[in-house]
Amino acid sequence: EVYFDREVYTVSFEENGGSEVNDITAKYGYVMTKPVTTKKNHIFAGWFTDEALTTQYDFTIGVTGDVTLYAKWTKVEQNAEYVINYYKQNLNDNKYTLAETVTKVGIVGSTATADTTAPVGFELNETLTVATGEISETQKLVLDVYFDREVYTISFESNGGSKVNDVTAKYGYIMTPPVTTKVANTFLGW
Repeated sequence: EVYFDREVYTVSFEENGGSEVNDITAKYGYVMTKPVTTKKNHIFAGWFTDEALTTQYDFTIGVTGDVTLYAKWTKVEQNAEYVINYYKQNLNDNKYTLAETVTKVGIVGSTATADTTAPVGFELNETLTVATGEISETQKLVLDVYFDREVYTISFESNGGSKVNDVTAKYGYIMTPPVTTKVANTFLGW
């Protein structure tokens, strides 16, 4: 009787950023179990025989020689929350008060953009506003949008009455109506 030893081969694994997989030393014809590897925010798509990841390895066929197998991954889009704070300028000073906070969800690594449409009577303060930023998994993105009150000038035509000075006021200002006088007339209002 003649006995032959099967040749021994090495199957190496290139994880492409995944968790480590140990090389396997196997005899010719050995049918391997598909090794498991993991990678954060990715789904494992299989082992391939080429670096270009075009030819998938068939684990139902036994080992026939030394080979390196390459892991293929499909990225999973990861979501994260981000916050948009909307501030409105105070009526009686130039400071700001938080008017609204909105929490949203976006894809990690993408750019979030806040709605900067000014409410009636306000205009966007572009100097203070941070309306865009990259959504991160590790640090919550906070966008701050500032609105200044529009400023108006109210002029009065007294129609022959005493002069009334113009009033400059921010949106929302409640004004006490000025009074004008005119000889032999009664002031009825503006």
